[in-house]
Amino acid sequence: AGLGEAAGLFETLGGAMGGGMAAGAAAATAGIAAAGIAIKKTVDVTTEAIQKSAEFGQAMSQLGAITGVSGKALDAMGEQVMSVGEDTHTSFTEVAQNFALVGSALPELLKDSQGMEQVSRSAILLSKAGRMELSDATNALTATMAQFDVSASESAHVVDILANGGQLGTAGIGELADTLQRAGTAANSAGVQLNEAAALTEVLAEKGIKGADAGTALRNVLLNMSTKGIDEINPKIVGMQTALENLKTHADDAQWMVKVFGMEGATAATNLAKGLPTYEKLIAQIDNVGTASKMAEQNGANLVSAYQRLQTDWNNFLSSFTVDGADSPLMIAAQQIHNIMYA
Repeated sequence: AGLGEAAGLFETLGGAMGGGMAAGAAAATAGIAAAGIAIKKTVDVTTEAIQKSAEFGQAMSQLGAITGVSGKALDAMGEQVMSVGEDTHTSFTEVAQNFALVGSALPELLKDSQGMEQVSRSAILLSKAGRMELSDATNALTATMAQFDVSASESAHVVDILANGGQLGTAGIGELADTLQRAGTAANSAGVQLNEAAALTEVLAEKGIKGADAGTALRNVLLNMSTKGIDEINPKIVGMQTALENLKTHADDAQWMVKVFGMEGATAATNLAKGLPTYEKLIAQIDNVGTASKMAEQNGANLVSAYQRLQTDWNNFLSSFTVDGADSPLMIAAQQIHNIMYA
């Protein structure tokens, strides 16, 4: 259609000039115009490809600096990054930056590219399931892993615990992660497992205590349960389930609760003790596998998400080009158009 319109335009101009422009010349000129349009489009795409490729290259350079990897090893890591981006419809550049963020948060993975990949995939899943920014999801995941001594291979299970808690309880995934970031170290020290801490968090959320406030409250309760020398409520000695059952026998004794947990802590401790039925319901389902993947899939089942995936895939396509090489696709296309113009 563009070629026909251009030919018509030049035929009209030829008529206005007294027929001096022949139809054949008009068609030839229209061909040149169409080639010019093609050149402009090629230049636009080339410019965009250069930008995307440069951004990805910079992110990989930064990743190499953080990990100490270079040469063929860094190229191999780049292949890992692109594989993650393709599988998750995430920007190559963003994935490379996320590898670096994971390595910074979990230094033991700096020399373990497979571990960084596993945690990055899990963080991307968490961001999609919880509708979180990737950096926030990564920080929440790595902080939780560090506090509960979770290995990279178990990172996907951490995400499922957060997803199950968010789906079954009152606190959403982000709020649950926020609480665990603040209470995780105390919970781990008290012998409380991640799934148990997540269930306790949701018990507090049911009473309106969420996020950072819940983290502070849970941390203080668990510290008192494990350090006051009262074995019957010490999770490290009797386990979390039994500790809550024993704590429940004191829940209506306000004087005893205040003595053990303090004025502010007594309220949270009482809520946890009386929330035992909720805890038991949650702990029975909080380890279910595949919940995060289902949530991410449901969140992405709409036109806006589909368009965003398409746009990301296009940007990744451009990022994958080596735009300045003589044998790069864009250089070849530009040379072919040049040959047509000057044949």
